[in-house]
Amino acid sequence: MTQAVDVTGQLALPPVVDLRNADATWKASQQLCDENAAQLTLDASDLAEVTSIGVQIVFATAAYAGARGKQVFLRHANDPIRQDLALFGLTELSPVPSLST
Repeated sequence: MTQAVDVTGQLALPPVVDLRNADATWKASQQLCDENAAQLTLDASDLAEVTSIGVQIVFATAAYAGARGKQVFLRHANDPIRQDLALFGLTELSPVPSLST
């Protein structure tokens, strides 16, 4: 697997979406998926727990991105969030499974 590199020669990181605001998160996720980024990262660093809306956003974003041939990753999840996401088959910094539409 090759890594993306930007024009300065630095390792290019996928765009990051903050999961704290559900409405803004979904809009930002859609916008980034519609842009040219091949990957999208959801940042869970400030979430205290995975709420049903948070999980819905993660899976909706994965489906939206997957339909456009992109990958979604999760980062900075704390232990309770990792455990909760594991129940849904998600692991930190591994691709979020795309849902078939």
